[in-house]
Amino acid sequence: MARRFTWRRIFEGLLLAVVLIVIVRTWLIAGILLPQRVAGPSMAEAFLGPHRPVTCRDCGWQFACAESLLPERFTARCPLCGERENDVAKIAPVAGTRLLLDRATFSYRAPRRWEPIVFRCAEQPAQSYLKRVVGLPGEVVELRRGDVYVNGQIERKSLAVARTMGILIDDTRYRPASGRLPARWRGEVEPGGGKPGTASDGSGSTKTPSRWQYVDGRFVLEAVETPDAPKVEVEPNAAATTHPIDWLTYRHRRREDDPLAASTAVNDDYATNQNVSRQLEAVDDVVAAVRLTTTGTGALFLAVERAEGRFVFRLERSGGSLTRDGEELNRRMAIKGPLTALGENRSLTLEWGSLDRRLLVRLNGRLILEHNIDATATTATEPSRPSLAIGGRSLGIAVESARVWRDVHYLRSPVGVPPAAVPRQHTTAADAYFVLGDNSPVSQDSRVEPPGGVAAQRILGRPLFGASRRGGSRMP
Repeated sequence: MARRFTWRRIFEGLLLAVVLIVIVRTWLIAGILLPQRVAGPSMAEAFLGPHRPVTCRDCGWQFACAESLLPERFTARCPLCGERENDVAKIAPVAGTRLLLDRATFSYRAPRRWEPIVFRCAEQPAQSYLKRVVGLPGEVVELRRGDVYVNGQIERKSLAVARTMGILIDDTRYRPASGRLPARWRGEVEPGGGKPGTASDGSGSTKTPSRWQYVDGRFVLEAVETPDAPKVEVEPNAAATTHPIDWLTYRHRRREDDPLAASTAVNDDYATNQNVSRQLEAVDDVVAAVRLTTTGTGALFLAVERAEGRFVFRLERSGGSLTRDGEELNRRMAIKGPLTALGENRSLTLEWGSLDRRLLVRLNGRLILEHNIDATATTATEPSRPSLAIGGRSLGIAVESARVWRDVHYLRSPVGVPPAAVPRQHTTAADAYFVLGDNSPVSQDSRVEPPGGVAAQRILGRPLFGASRRGGSRMP
C-alpha cells in the first residue's frame, strides 16, 4: 500500500511538471525545451546570427563576422584598429544568439518604441522574424540622415537603449602592436573658448604643449596651478580672464594603409558585413565612456564637435554651463544629481556625446545633463567629422580607460534596393507597427515590406537573452 502511494505521488508530480512546462512554453516563455536562435545578421550587433568570432591579430579585439557575409578572401577587417589580414578560414562558426521568447508581456501591454519583437512572416506563418519597433500604430515614419522621425519630429532613444544597440569603434585597452594606427586620443591646448589650437602629439614642438601624458596605460593631466601662464579672454568682451583648457581629444584616425586614411569621419560600417560593398555614410552620433579619477578644485570640461558646431560643457561642484562655438547657450544648466565626487580622487564612470541630435552627460550611471540640438542649427552638406574631448582647468584628471561607440545609423533602403524605389514616408496601419533591423544595410524590414507595417496579431512576443553572446562588440 505504501509503495503504491509512493508511485502515485511520483506520477502525479511528473504529470504536474509536464503540464507546467507546456503552459510556460506555450503561454509565457518559448525556447526552454527547444532552443530558438537568431538565424541572420539583420539585428547585429545586439543579436547575432551564425558567425565566426575573430580575434584581431594586431590589437587583440574579438569581433563577429556573419557566416552569410564572410569576405571573399577569408581575411576580415578589424572594426577597431582596421587590420585587414585577419584569417577567418580556419575559425569554426558559432550558432546565433539563443533566445527565450516572452509571450506574456504583450498580452497586457502594447509593444513600445525601440523594443525588439518577434513576429510571424505574413507569407510563411511557420517562419518568424526578429526586428525592433520604431513606429507605433497610425504614425508616419521617415528616415533622415540616420535618424528616425515620427510625424515630422525626431524620436530620441534613451541612453540605456542606445547602449544596447551601440557599435564600438575604439577602446584604449586594445592598442595595435604594429603601431600603424595613429593615436586617436591626443593632448591639445585651447587658448580661449573656441576650438583647440596647438597640440602635443609627437609631431613636433609647439608653442603651447599639452600637459597630458600617457603613463602606465593611463592618460594623466596633473592639477597644476600656473599663475604665470599667459591668460586670454574666454569671450570677446569679457572682463575676466582665465587659463587655457588642456584637452584630451578623440578623432577617429585610421591606419596608414587605409584607403580613407586622410579622413577622420565616423562611418556606418559593420564588422559583420565583411563582403557587403556599398557607399558608407557618415555618422554624427558618437559617445565616449571613460573611467577616471579627478583631483583638485578646478573645472571639468567636456566637448562634442558635430556639423552644427563645437559644444562645450563646463562642470563644477556648483553646477554646469554649455557653449556652442564659444557662445553661451545656457549660463547655468540644472544638473540632475550632485557633483560632490568631482575632485575627490574617487573612481568615476563618465559618458558624454550626442545621440539623435541630443547632447548628454552621464556620471556614475546617472544622466546629469542633456540638451537638444536645434534642427536648424546647421545647413552643412559636407560629411561630419565628429570629435569628443575631455579637459580640465586647475583640475587633475587620470583616464584609466576610454571607449568610443557610435549610434545605429538607419539607411533609407537596404543594399540592393534603390532609395528611389522606397517611399520617403511610411504610414503604419491602425493596428500595426513599423519595424527596422539594427543592421540597416542588410535588414529586410518595413522599409521594403508591404505598406502598413507588422500587424499586431502577427506578433509572438519579445525576446529575452538565453545565452551570452560571443564575438560581438555590444556595449556593456
